[in-house]
Amino acid sequence: MASQLPKRDLLSQLADNNTKQIGASDVSDIVATMYQPTLIYHGTLDNDAGRQVIEYYFNPDYFQKKGYWGYTAGYGLTSSTQIYQFTSLGSGIPDGWSNALPVSNDNTNTSGGKGLKIKVLGVNGVVTDYEIVTQGGGYRPDDQLTVQVNTATTNPTITYRGAIRYNSTDVYDMTFNPDNLVHTGINSMAQMTPYSLTSDNDLEDMYCRVGTLNQTGPPDYTDENRLRCRAGYNQSRAQINVTIWRINAT
Repeated sequence: MASQLPKRDLLSQLADNNTKQIGASDVSDIVATMYQPTLIYHGTLDNDAGRQVIEYYFNPDYFQKKGYWGYTAGYGLTSSTQIYQFTSLGSGIPDGWSNALPVSNDNTNTSGGKGLKIKVLGVNGVVTDYEIVTQGGGYRPDDQLTVQVNTATTNPTITYRGAIRYNSTDVYDMTFNPDNLVHTGINSMAQMTPYSLTSDNDLEDMYCRVGTLNQTGPPDYTDENRLRCRAGYNQSRAQINVTIWRINAT
C-alpha cells in the first residue's frame, strides 16, 4: 500500500544542514508523514456475540491520547473515558518508575487478550502515571486486567475501554488523538473481510466506512470519528475483520 517518497520531496523537507545537523529522526519524521498510508487499526466486530469489539492492534498516535477526551486534557487515570482505565491505583506501590510489568487478563473465559506490558510510576504507594511498553492484542472493551507489581500490597487493576467502542447496531465510535486530528471519510480508509457469507442477501448488506458521504447535492462528509460496518441481512450478522488506514497529508 505504501508509495515511494521521491528523493526531491525528501530533500525539500529537510532543514538546511548548514544551520542544523541532520539526524535519523529528521528523516523518519518526514517519511512517516508523506504520501504512504499508515496502518492504524486492526480488529474484529462480532455483532452476533453482543456486538463486541476485539482489538488486535491500534496505533496510539491516532487514537485517544492519555489524559485526554477528544481535544480536552485533564482526565485522570481513573476516568472511564480512557482506553486504559485504572479502576484501582493499588497500594504499597514502590516509589519511582517500575520496570516493564506483566498484566494478567482476568477474563480468560471470554477474552483472548494477552501480551500487555506496562510501566507504572509509584508515588506515596499508589500509581500516578503509566507507560505502555508492549501493547499486546486480542482485548475486548470491559476486559478486567491486573498489573503484577512485585512487593505491592494490592496490585493495580485496569478496565480496558478500547480505542473503538460500540455505539449502536453497525455503528462504532472511534477515539482520536488530537495530535493527528479526527478520523474522517477523507483521511481514513476502512477495509473489511467478513468471516462468512451464507446468502445473496448478505452481499446486499455489506459495507464498511468512516463517516458518511451525502448522496445528493454537493459532496458533504459528516459523522467524524464514526465507523459504520455491516455484513449480513436483518438480524443475521457475520463477524467482520476490520483494518483501518490513515491517509497522510490530507
